[in-house]
Amino acid sequence: MTESVCGPLTENEIINAEDDALPLLEVTLYGDALELEKLGRRLKCGSRQLPARLKIHKISDLMKIVEAGIGKTPAMTLNGKILFEGYRQTEEIDEILRQCLLKESFEQASTDKTNP
Repeated sequence: MTESVCGPLTENEIINAEDDALPLLEVTLYGDALELEKLGRRLKCGSRQLPARLKIHKISDLMKIVEAGIGKTPAMTLNGKILFEGYRQTEEIDEILRQCLLKESFEQASTDKTNP
């Protein structure tokens, strides 16, 4: 059971895909094959309880990594914004994503109030 929940991620895989009501966020992972494998497993394990669907992209091409402004791999972006560079524990990844979701929800609520 753990292997399927925390197993490797594939390109364009959607975590929490079974709940279409959740918002869909674009997550890009940067690094070499081994870094992507490790980071992908941590992301997959840590994001199962998040109130969002995550569409996963993987980039290992060095030129694309540099173009994205990544200075250290592995790294992760959410909707184009760098969330972190370097290894993080599963719990840290979960907390970073939760904070981003809270911020996004707050910003959306603020926009809704100013644009009735």
